[in-house]
Amino acid sequence: MSLKRVVGCVSVALCLFSFSIFDTLHAGRGGGRGNGNDKNKAADDDKIDWHDTLEDALTWAKKNNKPVMLVLRRAANKSDLIQVQKFSTWPVLVEASTDRFAAVKGAPRDAAMQQIAKLAGVKTLPVIIWLDQYGNPIKTQPIPDSVNPLVDVVKSWPALIASVEKMLKDRVVQGEKLANQGQLHEAYTELSALTVYKGPESDAARKVQEKVKAKWVSLAEMSSKQAPGSRERAVIVGGLLRETQGTDFEQEMQRLVSSGEKMLAQTDGPNSAVAAANPNPASTAQPAVPAPAQPLKPAQPQKPAQIAGADDQNDVLDATGNGKALTELSNSKSASPSSAESTTAIQADFLNGSTDSQMKSAAKLLQQGMASYRHAIADSMERGTQRNNLLKLAYENLNESSNTLLAIAAQKPDPKIEKLVQEISMMMYGCMKYQSLD
Repeated sequence: MSLKRVVGCVSVALCLFSFSIFDTLHAGRGGGRGNGNDKNKAADDDKIDWHDTLEDALTWAKKNNKPVMLVLRRAANKSDLIQVQKFSTWPVLVEASTDRFAAVKGAPRDAAMQQIAKLAGVKTLPVIIWLDQYGNPIKTQPIPDSVNPLVDVVKSWPALIASVEKMLKDRVVQGEKLANQGQLHEAYTELSALTVYKGPESDAARKVQEKVKAKWVSLAEMSSKQAPGSRERAVIVGGLLRETQGTDFEQEMQRLVSSGEKMLAQTDGPNSAVAAANPNPASTAQPAVPAPAQPLKPAQPQKPAQIAGADDQNDVLDATGNGKALTELSNSKSASPSSAESTTAIQADFLNGSTDSQMKSAAKLLQQGMASYRHAIADSMERGTQRNNLLKLAYENLNESSNTLLAIAAQKPDPKIEKLVQEISMMMYGCMKYQSLD
């Protein structure tokens, strides 16, 4: 038997196998979609039942609880046309496009397609993006050489969606747990991974995230009620700037702490947090220790990277994002609550080894403060008066330890002491934050 006949027999067998799969999928199905007025047809359209628009495809998908197969390609690129044309004539896919999924094409020049591609983390074109009924990218695929990878997606779609929905629900629960435990940065970051998508679970994530924002704003308002130049005010401001760092709420927090009569407007500049912590107010000497956190400079805009093969006919995409299809997000690690031990792990061994009496005193106070703080935020400690008393005691010990260290640094600047004071300041912020949660 010649090689050509062997290849032909294998192709026929694969096609028949694919048909058998879709025969199972189609058991008990109704008629086709019958989309007879397709304005989306172009040179790369053959027999697939393409929807006119993405909106039409999503409406059909929601009504029928089916996926959307979005083919993102450059409409005037010959290579893209050939690849799309190739799978557009596969009989199994043609038949399935009538009632197993909604097919639609898009070009990168379209704003909606830009957003989906960035959300899905698309880096090369052409590409197939499988969407759920809300328009969320569930899975991405390159244009395949056979129909089987596409058959696999359609066949496994119910299980795929069930897995994604469970992941989303679990992450919302985890984010809410972190928020309730006072780990606001971790909660906000966890929820931010979900709020870029659409649907009920993403809406739930946004609601919890708004509660985190409200808590930060409440703490900002608390600091504005403290005396200008006071240690309490400086501690809260420094803690807020550091806790919101790296989030999309960072710039808003910077605005809050620097606007009008709020926060730092009545203090003496970026080192006011240290000045307020000076244990000797009558002294004119200011220790050379920076504030716990400094407002960040706005990031300089960068020229967007272009997706490979998207440079003709204005079909250009921004490939700088780190988006993920939801199946990829499912494989990424969720944030875990930090233990009381890990959140109080301040390294201050150099204090214990010192022969200086002030250093030894600062070390003892620091250990006492950390012990009270660790006890207060442990999972076994219930909220209420007892916990708040522990937090107040921790704050007093930490504050006295920090003041002692600042007095030492005022006489002889030491980078180790400067770093330690910043870490103590964040723990003092935690003392005030956790009290505000009760």
